[in-house]
Amino acid sequence: MTEQQLINLYLGGQNSAFDTFYKRHKDNLYRYILGMIGHHHCAEDVAAKVWCKFLDKCDLIESNPIAYLYAIARNQVAEYFRTQKNSECFEDDVAHSCVIEAKAESDGISSKLNKLPFEQREALLLKHLAGYTLEEIAHFQNINRESAKTRLRYAMSKIRHILSPVGSL
Repeated sequence: MTEQQLINLYLGGQNSAFDTFYKRHKDNLYRYILGMIGHHHCAEDVAAKVWCKFLDKCDLIESNPIAYLYAIARNQVAEYFRTQKNSECFEDDVAHSCVIEAKAESDGISSKLNKLPFEQREALLLKHLAGYTLEEIAHFQNINRESAKTRLRYAMSKIRHILSPVGSL
């Protein structure tokens, strides 16, 4: 069953159709958000907001609910960064726990992904977690196909360099 069919069934009153859609996409969506933000607790909060907004607006989806879901995620990630810039990091417990988690994960893949420029990190996550094609990445990021391809190539090159042992270069 396609994603659009699942959403249509959900809108028709079959809640189990949304459960199926959610189970198919929750892990990759979470990993996309985590890759963009880099902190587990904060990524969970943003993911919850994304799913709430998706449910509120899913009756507006005309086609490609996955693209709609990731567009909401992208906007929520941007909102997260806007609010982080405008607030003192230690003034609330959530921000404090995110800082602690970031330090604890300093050797993890999230910290390494965060070394990539935002656009490259986003393209990489869309390709490998959401399964987007180059054309879909280009459309999502409002760039042409060749620019999307270049972003992915640079992202992969930088990740290989970051992950390679020091002596192997």
